[in-house]
Amino acid sequence: MWDQRRARIRESFGAPELTDTEADSRYFVFIREYEQLTRAYDDASLCLEKLSGMQLGIISNGAREQQMGKLRRAGLLSHFSVTVFSEDTGRGKPDPSIFREACRQAGKNPSECVHVGDDLKNDIHASHALGIRPIWVDRIGSVKDGVPGRRITSLADLESVLQEEDSHRSFPEIA
Repeated sequence: MWDQRRARIRESFGAPELTDTEADSRYFVFIREYEQLTRAYDDASLCLEKLSGMQLGIISNGAREQQMGKLRRAGLLSHFSVTVFSEDTGRGKPDPSIFREACRQAGKNPSECVHVGDDLKNDIHASHALGIRPIWVDRIGSVKDGVPGRRITSLADLESVLQEEDSHRSFPEIA
């Protein structure tokens, strides 16, 4: 991971001659600024509060340490019982292994899960291919044909979409 960070710093500064120590120093300056500037979307906290009691998880291609830090600083981490990062499976989205690991941790079959994401390829098409119900968070209001699942423009709509979908699902009767 550090080799990748150092390479990005060297590339960003156009300075391939930077030593590891110099690259690390510049990275720490960058990450302090980045962490101070990152914020959760305005609709995230209220959405998660409305979904309390539901099993929620995170699937991310980002580094665990960085993503967990973001969630912690935003006060959102406590809402998630499942956390899967690309470093856990050695593969990131759209690879099926990261979605399967999340389902395994949740103790659910893919057909019992919903994946909410903002990237059509990595989130929506990838989860749909495994039988996970996708919900596309399209914050910019794109119009795309052939997108599987539901489309919302704000997390404020997520609770009602989930309730609506659950009311239309038929569950086998257990005798």
